[in-house]
Amino acid sequence: MGTDNGVMALRRPVTHADLVRGVGGDAEYAAPVLARLLVIRSVIPLRDGWSFMPVAEYFTGRGSDAGIAVPTRAGRALARDLALDDALDPGRDLTDVLAALRRLADAFRSASIAYNAYEAHTDPDIAPGRAKLERLAGDRAAAEAELGECRRALPYDVPVVPVRSPVLSAVLSRTAGRMHGFAVGYSPYRETCSYEAGRWPGWFAAALIRAAGGRRRFWAAQRSWSGSADTVVDDVREGRRALSGAASGDWARRVADTVERLAVPVLTGREPATAHTVAVIRLGALALAGEADAHSHHLGDTFRRVAAGVTRT
Repeated sequence: MGTDNGVMALRRPVTHADLVRGVGGDAEYAAPVLARLLVIRSVIPLRDGWSFMPVAEYFTGRGSDAGIAVPTRAGRALARDLALDDALDPGRDLTDVLAALRRLADAFRSASIAYNAYEAHTDPDIAPGRAKLERLAGDRAAAEAELGECRRALPYDVPVVPVRSPVLSAVLSRTAGRMHGFAVGYSPYRETCSYEAGRWPGWFAAALIRAAGGRRRFWAAQRSWSGSADTVVDDVREGRRALSGAASGDWARRVADTVERLAVPVLTGREPATAHTVAVIRLGALALAGEADAHSHHLGDTFRRVAAGVTRT
């Protein structure tokens, strides 16, 4: 990748597959921060009985609590640049929450197995015998009681601060919903659920791309666009100015400022593209595109081109 008059020379046009791959990598990089947000958001619904999603299976199944229980320096920097620092609640150690969620996940699995075993023997054609049916009913009741105890044991001192980006908040909710739907269907089978555990960052990435307009809007945004780095720089600056003058929320203005601050040096070749800067620019631009569409698709296209531009670098 060369430069032309101090401006980065970009490679071939970005494809939807390039975007999916790039955003998936960003979500993997941001996984500890996103996981922490999902854990915090899950506690109240789980405790109040709205859902029994074994959320810990998805995070602890990845092999480490690193960056989830206590945010790392890189995680705090990412949350700050994406204006998620309030919702991340970095001062709260979530070790006890993750331990409670693991117990809840195990109890949920045991209750599911006990329920399925009991239901399988209530078929009159099987006729397992009164003694066995009573034992299975007792196992089911004990497992459900343990599940209730684990649910009530979830900590009460985990404050939930809303994610200030409507787009990112909705994407997190969609990701949690998909996790819940999978867990309900497969929670008795640890191997399958553990395998699926590693896929949730991809679910987040796919939901974010859809929220930012999806394949069709990205194609429309690039139709009459040269794709050169200097035009991407222009888009970054135009988008930030437009949001500063629009009736945008504080989150959008703050992140637009950050995207400009990080993107311009990278696109002009003054600074290298790091995993952190690329993740902030691309995730921020996608979320801003989704929010900017409320003002106009033209403004949304500006940020879609920024996401495409950083994907090409």
